[in-house]
Amino acid sequence: MFESFEYKGYWWLPGKENKKLRGILKFIPHEKIILELEGIWEDDFLEDNAFFKTLKPTTLVKHEIILGSTDYKEITLYQNTLLSSVLVAISRTPSSEYSPRYVFIGEHYNDPSNIKLSSLKVNFTYLEEWLGQSPFKNTIDSKTLSRHLDYTIPDIYEVRINPIDAILSTNYEVYSKTDRLNYFQYNHVAFLRITPQKFKDFEWFEDILDKLQIFLSLLTGLPIYPKKIIAYNYDKEDNKKKTITIYHKLSNPKIKEKIYARDIINFQYIKNDFEDYINNYFRDFEKLSPVYGLFLRAFYRDEIPLELTFLNLMKSIEAFHIRIRDPDKNKKLKARLKDLLADDLFWKYIARFIKANPKCSDKEVFIQTIIDARNYLTHYNPTLENKVIREDYNYNMIRRLKIFLSILLLNHIGIPLEKVFKLLDHHPYGLKW
Repeated sequence: MFESFEYKGYWWLPGKENKKLRGILKFIPHEKIILELEGIWEDDFLEDNAFFKTLKPTTLVKHEIILGSTDYKEITLYQNTLLSSVLVAISRTPSSEYSPRYVFIGEHYNDPSNIKLSSLKVNFTYLEEWLGQSPFKNTIDSKTLSRHLDYTIPDIYEVRINPIDAILSTNYEVYSKTDRLNYFQYNHVAFLRITPQKFKDFEWFEDILDKLQIFLSLLTGLPIYPKKIIAYNYDKEDNKKKTITIYHKLSNPKIKEKIYARDIINFQYIKNDFEDYINNYFRDFEKLSPVYGLFLRAFYRDEIPLELTFLNLMKSIEAFHIRIRDPDKNKKLKARLKDLLADDLFWKYIARFIKANPKCSDKEVFIQTIIDARNYLTHYNPTLENKVIREDYNYNMIRRLKIFLSILLLNHIGIPLEKVFKLLDHHPYGLKW
């Protein structure tokens, strides 16, 4: 998803190989995927007469599948939309542009229902740091001053996720490049691989990838993105495994140049109970889906105003209590917050992050402060205008609410509170928000 490419070749619609068009597929990371064609398919015409042809409105031109053949590669473009409508004189060479949502390189699928995969693996941003494994060992011979670099593939870790009836495992690849004179470079790449008990359609894998992405965001405190996706299926006729590389556009990803395993809750610190944690997460995901959705907007959406981010976090905390603790819709927000902060150990930990605000040094005052800010920003009640100041919903308060909700969610997937606090103290990702 982070490297550009171009493929020149011939493109056609399923069942219409006799109407191939020449064109170029361009992938520009974080910007666009575009198919530029020398010509237009007749199905896209609204009218046809001796003088001109009129394209249908772009909203009507959507091809689920476009097939391509280029450089000995089979390519399937999935969920394609025409980018523009034009009038084309009959004497001129027509052209058209499509924007696919997904690119499958390595296989032709004539129908979306045929996109069945046996497994899929993904390299997420920061995955190597989260796994916390060092596969390289550099040694220097003191006598000859020669250097030796050893690479050892880390052990494969495998766990069963019962709610989705699949196996999650680690997988690794190493890439090397050199100019033979100035440098020799190894690049260690880690993957998480999902293998269901039976073939699944692409939408199933897409859903699982989204959930894994959220899970890693919860553990790292960072926005997570897929860097590389590789899928597998088997050709029944040839009895061979096929490898398919999948691309899609990422919109304005927020990527840090470098993080360290010590700065996040990495896999090595929860490895012994990881199977329980990830099973708990998938078991209750649908119940907590709105909570995760609101919570993660604070990770991925920089353009959202502070006021809206504050409200989203308050909504997610309230939704967590309704869905996990007490479904009584008549229960007041103040009672819900008191219940969530009833554990003295929990409050003692949260209080460490709010000492800077004198208004919030007491639990009751803290609760009332965020309720007043929430009510003011929701209703803009003039009676609250003098009670609420911007510090009650600024960046620092948002960071505190992120920590508050992170602890709730980490504890809910099974990590004991004491361990959550210990992990955050030793790897304080919350402090870096």
